[in-house]
Amino acid sequence: MCAYSLYPVIVDWIPGLPQIPYRGGVGRWEGVVMHQTASPGDTARSERMYESRTYANAFVHEFIDPNEIIQVANPMYLAYGAGPVANPRFIHLELCSNRTADEFARSFDRWCQRAAVFLSMRGLGVTPALPDGTGTLWSHYDVSRYLGGTDHSDPIDYIQSWGKSWQDVVQTVQFHYNAITGGGDMPALSVKMRTKLSLSCPLPIMRRACPLRRRSSIAWRTLCAGLPGSRSSKGAGLVIFVVAADAIAHRFYSTRGVIAKRIFCMLGASG
Repeated sequence: MCAYSLYPVIVDWIPGLPQIPYRGGVGRWEGVVMHQTASPGDTARSERMYESRTYANAFVHEFIDPNEIIQVANPMYLAYGAGPVANPRFIHLELCSNRTADEFARSFDRWCQRAAVFLSMRGLGVTPALPDGTGTLWSHYDVSRYLGGTDHSDPIDYIQSWGKSWQDVVQTVQFHYNAITGGGDMPALSVKMRTKLSLSCPLPIMRRACPLRRRSSIAWRTLCAGLPGSRSSKGAGLVIFVVAADAIAHRFYSTRGVIAKRIFCMLGASG
């Protein structure tokens, strides 16, 4: 049986983005909204460049193409992705346009896995959006018809043009969610960074537990931002370290009497 793994994520936050907490507080998103760019020939890199000039009007957390996942905004804070009702609640993931069926398949799987990662980080499960405003997995179209504040209908028409339905999205996200949370060791997250990082542990975890010293067989690589006590390079507020945890990652980890609060902010593959 092949080992399950997570796609690499490039963390390249756009400078100057607002840092507004979700309605439940910093890092407390309630679900994920799935978007599509409707820009033929685009890539995650080109969308990041465009959004760096236009973020005052709109921005999302990540762009996904067949080859790369680029996180352009800190997921601990809301993005301007789907109007004033949805933005304080949800992570926003944007699927780039594709030229071939193979490109679409690769992009689609990455896109769905990223949704599963963010849902698993908060233990939210995978439940489709409902008219009463509940649910954890939303299309932009769902936001338009159930919450308002926007009139977009993506990504429905786009994924249908490649033979996929919204139910296919739900099922694929559920597959990845189960793979991430369903027993055994958490997979190691492979994260490609374009920001400078501090490699010191930001929490009072014993140095022997630091990734620079040891990697646990039940650990996954976590990328955290803005944690108290972190020493970042040029204010990036980023630290990579490994934390041993159970598969669900919702409990506390204790090493030699030192408690590290839930560190499953996997911002960049994440969090």
